Amino acid sequence: MSDFQPSYDFAVIGHQPSWKTIVSILNNIRGEGFDPVKKDDITEIFSLFPPRILYNIEIYSTFLKRNFKGAYIETFIDPDKLAGVYVKENLAKVVRTVELAIKKNIPIVSLGGFSSIVLEGNLDLLPDSDTTLFTTGNTLTTAFTLKSLMSYISNHQMDLSCKNVLILGGSGDIGLACARYLHNKVGNLYLVARNLKRLQKVSLKLGLEQCLLSNDINKWISDADIIISATSSSSMELKGLKKGTVIFDVGYPSNIKMHEEVKENASVFQSGMGMVNGGFKFSPDYQKDLYLFPSPKIAHGCALEAVVLAFENNHTSYSKGRGNITPSAIDYLYECSIKHGIQEAFLYPTT
Repeated sequence: MSDFQPSYDFAVIGHQPSWKTIVSILNNIRGEGFDPVKKDDITEIFSLFPPRILYNIEIYSTFLKRNFKGAYIETFIDPDKLAGVYVKENLAKVVRTVELAIKKNIPIVSLGGFSSIVLEGNLDLLPDSDTTLFTTGNTLTTAFTLKSLMSYISNHQMDLSCKNVLILGGSGDIGLACARYLHNKVGNLYLVARNLKRLQKVSLKLGLEQCLLSNDINKWISDADIIISATSSSSMELKGLKKGTVIFDVGYPSNIKMHEEVKENASVFQSGMGMVNGGFKFSPDYQKDLYLFPSPKIAHGCALEAVVLAFENNHTSYSKGRGNITPSAIDYLYECSIKHGIQEAFLYPTT
């Protein structure tokens, strides 16, 4: 192990959800005195940018009574190229960004959003490193999602054991983690994924034989009281929702098409988010460009997993591979986050 002391405690690798966000950030970087950049000016060249540290993060542990320093590393993945057809191109970008994190000797790194696919199913592409730990952050994201669900059930005096729960993205890491946590706590548990054979194989391996499986997202919509959307699909059109359905949307950006039926019959909440009670700040300050949330203390659970591990000085990757997140790991990381003043964010409508 190198004796070199890293200048960062953690890092987050990510990408932007929209051209609107990208344009706002680039104009912030350029500063005053320059003509504003427009979307048409950058769409052809954006994906050519090499990965770079876009800003520093300072975040406070209420338990340790001190700040920790992190970095946000931008992959420059084109927001119009998040579909599966671009997976090889995007994987190459993620790997280059990972190499930058290793070069900077950053000890703990979360791969957020699309970049997590390297750790979920492409571990062989990850460069070897004795100094840098990588995590998808899916364990803490799952914890915040489930705790939000449990709080909603409690606040509305519902009996979860009588409720039908539908998980979209049932063969993904977060979907499987939610299923493992909930399978003996709910009435019926439905898992939906595009690849039915893979879903059948992994559900059997994880002891989820009693779950009902399908590759049709609308097959059990009318039966579902609660839906957890943890799929990478874009603009899903949910049809047949019954009145009063509650949807926890873990997608980033949101992957649920908010058509009239959804608006009339369902409450759709952004999920998997954390609230940092001690606060955090960016330098340079891009918070107004990036974090368009109801509170400046809200952040993504995937990013906060690296933060919590740094707080705990715990170099263990709880979120690596697919289907490896256990209920005990979910509870452990949640307890650690609460200890340091980070909890699930209050529920607010998805956008």
